[in-house]
Amino acid sequence: REWMETHRARQQQDQADMRAQYLHEMNEEERVELLQKLKELQSEKTRALQSMPFGRDSISQKTRKDSLDKELKQVEDAIAKLGKEVVYVYKDDPSCRNWCKSTAQAEAEATALNRRSTK
Repeated sequence: REWMETHRARQQQDQADMRAQYLHEMNEEERVELLQKLKELQSEKTRALQSMPFGRDSISQKTRKDSLDKELKQVEDAIAKLGKEVVYVYKDDPSCRNWCKSTAQAEAEATALNRRSTK
């Protein structure tokens, strides 16, 4: 029984150490600034797409349009992620990528719930 308690305590400490090493909460100022830059980039990409000529597309025009569509989608995805009230950033370490991602999501949800309940 004592061994189990020691083992659990060690596991909890290891997880706390990994959180400290691999996760951090993005501060509000940084989040808002990055969100603003992404929205400006979104506007630029949208303008570039809208300014492309209609009609028969050459191979280079089609390639350019596809590239702009892909970039715009990436920017929109980033805006959606940064639009949440709490954002955790994690190191993309191959040895613990899945753990980092799932823990970051769980921490963000828990922090958001906690902040909502204290308001």
